[in-house]
Amino acid sequence: MADGAPGARPAPVVYAGLEDSPEASTVHRLTAAKADLGNVIDASESPSGTSFDVTTDLPWLREVNDRAGGVRLVVLDTLSAASPVSLTGVAAVRNKIMRPLQAFAKDTGAAVLVVHHTTKAGDVAGSKAIVDSVRQVLMIERDTADPRIRQLRIHKTNIVSDQTADVRYTLTGGGAADVIIWQRQGAMLLSRYLKGRKRGPLFVTERAARKDLGLTAADLDERGRARLSYDQAEEVFKRWSGGATLHQLRHSSLSHDADAGTGAPMLQAKSGHRDIRSLAKYARVSTEGLARHQRETDPNRR
Repeated sequence: MADGAPGARPAPVVYAGLEDSPEASTVHRLTAAKADLGNVIDASESPSGTSFDVTTDLPWLREVNDRAGGVRLVVLDTLSAASPVSLTGVAAVRNKIMRPLQAFAKDTGAAVLVVHHTTKAGDVAGSKAIVDSVRQVLMIERDTADPRIRQLRIHKTNIVSDQTADVRYTLTGGGAADVIIWQRQGAMLLSRYLKGRKRGPLFVTERAARKDLGLTAADLDERGRARLSYDQAEEVFKRWSGGATLHQLRHSSLSHDADAGTGAPMLQAKSGHRDIRSLAKYARVSTEGLARHQRETDPNRR
């Protein structure tokens, strides 16, 4: 541990990463933190092929815990991505989200860590039932004097003293680089979207960011607009797609490629999966796809 203490005995962790790709982003972060990936169980996608839904998939998550045995921690990242209901209503959040999670933690003996967003004012987003229902709330904040530094501050706790000192850490490095190969139509639309921009984030918010957020130049474009968050991108995509999610888009793209006969190495290169076995859920060729393959490879076809 950071304070020199030996820490707890390593145990399985169930992780549902619903914003960042587990293969393309989360794995790199865990590797950088020297985590044992053999102890990390990915629960980002339910057996139905959709993103984990806290209102319907907790029974399945219990099965995952039971099969793994000895799970000490379950991480939902993030709460908004795991919840199909609005997080603003007190009764809905308490009865459909928080109470089932409390029962899950009590029955399994695992700690449940929920990652959630804050408002621009720095408060916990959504209903107060979120804060009221948990035993501890930790806030990650940007240091006002040095934007590279983050501090982990206790916002609420009934576990330890609320006078516990903040944990401060510095962001360093950029991690592994991802190379994206655009198809013609996507490249043309991207050029129109950029409108000559040469620096800053690729996808940005519609309005300029507030100056008091302390964002660095790398986080802003020439007009002062900040990087578009996953939640914001998800909201835009849902609005224009009729309710589809970014996760469904990724899943659908890989499934169509597999059905068209694309091999596993190419699917892996496109998706960013580190383990080719993770592609099994995408490479389920349809009956129509198999029939097409048989026709095209039939040596006696006419």
